[in-house]
Amino acid sequence: MKKFLLICTLLFVSLAIYSQDDLRNIDIKGLLSDTSLTPEERLDNLNKYSTKGGYYDHERDIPLFYEVVFPFIDKEIKESSTQNFYKTIFHHTIACIYRDNAMFEKQGEERAQSLKYVEKAEDDDLRAYIYHAHGQYLIQSGDIKIGHEYMYKSTSIYEELGKHDAVILNLINIAMTFSEIYDDEGLNRIIKQIENYPEGNQMGRRQYIIYMLKKLRIDIIRKKDPDNKLYRDSAHIFAKKLLFLRENYPDEIIGINHISGDYYNLAVTHKRTYPEDFDSTRYYLNKALEHAPEIPIQKMKLEILVYILSANLNFEQEKYEHTEKDLLYTLSLLEELKDRNDNLSEFNNVYQLFVDLYEKMNNPAEALKYQKLLQDNAEKRYDNDKIQAINDMSVKYETEKKEAKIAYLELKNQTARRVIILVAALLILLIIAVIFIVINNRLRKKNLEQSIYETALLSELQQTELEKTEDEKQLLQQEYDKLSELAGESQKKAEEYAAQLQSIKQQLEQKPTQSMANKIKEIVSKSLIDNYHKKEYIENLSKLDIDMLEQGFLTADEKISNMDMKYIICFAADMEVKDISLIFNVEPASVRTVRYRIKKKFQEKNTFKFLI
Repeated sequence: MKKFLLICTLLFVSLAIYSQDDLRNIDIKGLLSDTSLTPEERLDNLNKYSTKGGYYDHERDIPLFYEVVFPFIDKEIKESSTQNFYKTIFHHTIACIYRDNAMFEKQGEERAQSLKYVEKAEDDDLRAYIYHAHGQYLIQSGDIKIGHEYMYKSTSIYEELGKHDAVILNLINIAMTFSEIYDDEGLNRIIKQIENYPEGNQMGRRQYIIYMLKKLRIDIIRKKDPDNKLYRDSAHIFAKKLLFLRENYPDEIIGINHISGDYYNLAVTHKRTYPEDFDSTRYYLNKALEHAPEIPIQKMKLEILVYILSANLNFEQEKYEHTEKDLLYTLSLLEELKDRNDNLSEFNNVYQLFVDLYEKMNNPAEALKYQKLLQDNAEKRYDNDKIQAINDMSVKYETEKKEAKIAYLELKNQTARRVIILVAALLILLIIAVIFIVINNRLRKKNLEQSIYETALLSELQQTELEKTEDEKQLLQQEYDKLSELAGESQKKAEEYAAQLQSIKQQLEQKPTQSMANKIKEIVSKSLIDNYHKKEYIENLSKLDIDMLEQGFLTADEKISNMDMKYIICFAADMEVKDISLIFNVEPASVRTVRYRIKKKFQEKNTFKFLI
């Protein structure tokens, strides 16, 4: 984890401009002599101070790395891979010091050393970062083809590690190359790749990167059609959006460009969009100078761009003395950087403006002087442009080849993902099928148990109903015999029991169906059924055609039990299942089962339509 944090610090901070508020010299010997810390902690502190605002004097400090730091690593760090880890880091640090002092050849030597040690460091994070840094160095040095190869190597490692922010940083460097060779299609492909990456937590940083690349692309398109107002307006909107994001998400955007560059870009786009609004353009130029980076060479580059645009503004406003002052200062900066950077384009702009200025000031001698310098510079630019065009074609070919390879790998990964998804889907279907079979077996078992239970219940109901009916008949017969015996003792008692005897005789002689209907009416009248339905059922039971029912019973293929008769009477009276279950104290499912089995006893005769 410690190594990972250290690499992240290198990745997102070492490319940033040193903080203006925290500029200080680093005491290399002092940091390494703190015996209260382990050797690894001392080396980590040295790296931490250098990447969080520390400042190295290259003449004083680089020898100390070779005289103090590297011997310290060899002596105090025992594990070979850890030694190589720290040597990689500090060779990279030395390369950055040389870079900031425009000592490109020395920087290349240190980059080569960091590459040598990182291969033995056994740390993929660090190896990916060093590939990225070396690729960036090669691109800046003009070897774009090899630089892109290292960028793609770094990207592949970061992809495997899931470091999306680092992948995007590599894509930015490749996009910058497309911008330099005016390949708006290649730039657009990079923009789409970044937009399709996971968003992460730093939305401000992500949006800044996308708008930055979109502005670069619109600048390329605008060069092909400079008079198109739509392109000018779009570039201006993107420049304003970049500055807005920079001011509102300063912590997220650290390490990408510099705020002074955002102010300068806004000044340029504002000048193109509103050419007569000199005050606003000057305001943005002054803000760029106000936020200029502390590293001398980067500050000088910014000042060259700012003062060239300032000279143009003064020239358009016919402030020729101010124009001359700006140009002379710019030329002094360019001469100072002459041996460190290729600034032919800036020389060309300055010489051309000098020629126009001295013609306006009626000074032909000076105008001729700068015209000759302009011509010499143009010849150099022509030669460079031919070489650059050849390199650009090579870069475009190699880049497209690499992108095709990446696209093939992505397609291969998509196919693998589809196979995994298909296998997973089949497994899920198999699991669902197994679950379905288990549930179905359980339901079948449950239904079988329910069927057995209902059969037993029906048998019990049938037996109970039969016994109850027989018992009632015996009781009525006993009561009738007893009353008859009493009535025979005297005429008076015969008259007294005549009506009761008549009633009992009617009950004994009454048809079973009618008797059952009367019993059901009595049960319904005492039940908990609501009054409306209770009244309706009793009325329906009174209107039943008993003869029709008894004739219907005779058509059954199986014997109709008393319980069957009871349910048939209820169905004939148009009683609802829930009410039948209520009066007989059974489950509704049992009532439906009884109806189904009664229908089976009549087969296809449809004797009782109310059973259908």
